[in-house]
Amino acid sequence: MDNNSKFGEFENEIKVLDLKRDDILRIDNVLENLGARRVSNYDRRIRTLDNGFSQVKDQLLRITDEEGHTKVSLHLNQSNESEKKHIKFHLLQSDKIVEMLEARYDEKVITDTTAKRISYELGSDENCIDFDIDMFSAIPPFMEIDLSNLQKNGYTLKDLLIRLGLQDHKCIVAGTEAIHKLYGVDYFEVYSTQKQNNTKSEYVDR
Repeated sequence: MDNNSKFGEFENEIKVLDLKRDDILRIDNVLENLGARRVSNYDRRIRTLDNGFSQVKDQLLRITDEEGHTKVSLHLNQSNESEKKHIKFHLLQSDKIVEMLEARYDEKVITDTTAKRISYELGSDENCIDFDIDMFSAIPPFMEIDLSNLQKNGYTLKDLLIRLGLQDHKCIVAGTEAIHKLYGVDYFEVYSTQKQNNTKSEYVDR
């Protein structure tokens, strides 16, 4: 049995692709009218680390500086979207955990990028529906919709997409790296710490 199958949790979310500026403005307006709260609007620093064994183990270690805290996530079964799982926890400082991982486990930062995120919550705190609009520099913006609490709030995915005016957009179950690949972009190359031109593109300010 693959060791990865013993650990982690499955994600229960879909990604809505190819958002334009008008889509983002409409989403903000519709969610506000539905009673959703915009809980954050900030730039995340996202770093991927590797110690030479991640590809062999089909894992991805990521450190994400979010608003007020740092998220540490280990993605399992990284190459298989249907079997992908994760282990996540939060810390106060990212620099110390990166330094510790480099010193103790020989992890090296292989990608480093900043991506804007706008987040909303619809419904009560514990049972809310989470919406995250992510804006990476190399691809068009996309939105994550957490499906876990749709029924608890009286929605179906189809209903939500229609209300948001996104029913004609492509919706997929895929990680960030796989989404980049759909546009012919290698996530690990375009955001590599070895590249000097890791700057904003036309997509960020759409």
